[in-house]
Amino acid sequence: EAGLQYHLPGHKLVFRDLGFSGDSLTERPRSDNFGSPDDWLNKVKADVIIACFGYNESWGGEAGVQQFRQQLNAFITHTLAQKYNGRSSPRLVLCSPTFFEDLKLPYLPDGTLQNRNLELYTAAIREVAASAGLPFVDLFTATRDAAGRVAELSRNVEELRKLQGAASAARTGVAAPAVAPPRAAAPPPGPAPAPGAAPAPAAAGKGGPAPV
Repeated sequence: EAGLQYHLPGHKLVFRDLGFSGDSLTERPRSDNFGSPDDWLNKVKADVIIACFGYNESWGGEAGVQQFRQQLNAFITHTLAQKYNGRSSPRLVLCSPTFFEDLKLPYLPDGTLQNRNLELYTAAIREVAASAGLPFVDLFTATRDAAGRVAELSRNVEELRKLQGAASAARTGVAAPAVAPPRAAAPPPGPAPAPGAAPAPAAAGKGGPAPV
């Protein structure tokens, strides 16, 4: 959001995140009287909807892919038939789920099975988007490729900044702003003088002698 606002200041964009953890195309648990997805999209007068589904559905495995396709097509048909902004149908963008990173923790899966399923659901979203003529963002491949470089880049801040700038320019066509290098840390203070000890003489600098 910050990147888009920076590159497109004249558009006066307003973002609303209407997704909750655990949401799927057909299951979006909320408190009583919270309102339906359509209620909220009408309330915020949505012009563009970025739909991120497939991660929670992917736990259904290969057997659930066909049902997911049907649900996604129904979601697209319903969404494009609405006029949430009161004037026109929304622009709809479909995003894939992200890669399941292996955090190498004993109480978490390593992601082998999960990523196999996520890849299947990413392919399904890509095909449905192409059939419907909708933009598709492949977050699975992007995050999978980035996961292998995280440790390397975290040790090289300058390279990370270059990669971020190149990615921003590729997405928006506008170069990212230059980032000043981090300031050097101030040296730690010296040890406190012992009680009753005379203070150490101050050194003179370019601005003249320091007060004693």
